[in-house]
Amino acid sequence: MTSPQPQPAAAGSSRPVNGDDEQSFYTWGRSLPGYAAAVAEFAAPFRKLAEQARDHQPASPVLAEKVEHLASLLGQAEAVAAELGPTWKSHHDADIDRVEQPRKGPAVEQRADVGLAYRQM
Repeated sequence: MTSPQPQPAAAGSSRPVNGDDEQSFYTWGRSLPGYAAAVAEFAAPFRKLAEQARDHQPASPVLAEKVEHLASLLGQAEAVAAELGPTWKSHHDADIDRVEQPRKGPAVEQRADVGLAYRQM
């Protein structure tokens, strides 16, 4: 199963970065693993910049330290982003199973739709 890649939000936008406000929890959750790759891609140039500041440029120690600190923070963000998909799967496995393996088929499962029940109240 491949996860949809997150889409960037427009500057100043309050819209979610991976779709619209009405997407299902399943669709939203399936997008989470894609964020690790997005953060890694964003962080990579900063790791290179830190290496250059440390080893190849006449940067002051203070500047080199700040660039390395930024690269370290982005590395931490990358590690947290890598945990999003597995955390979603482990904490919402019952929700995922309801979509991927519906009880008695999709038509019967739809009757157990809590959202639909709320809308019909």
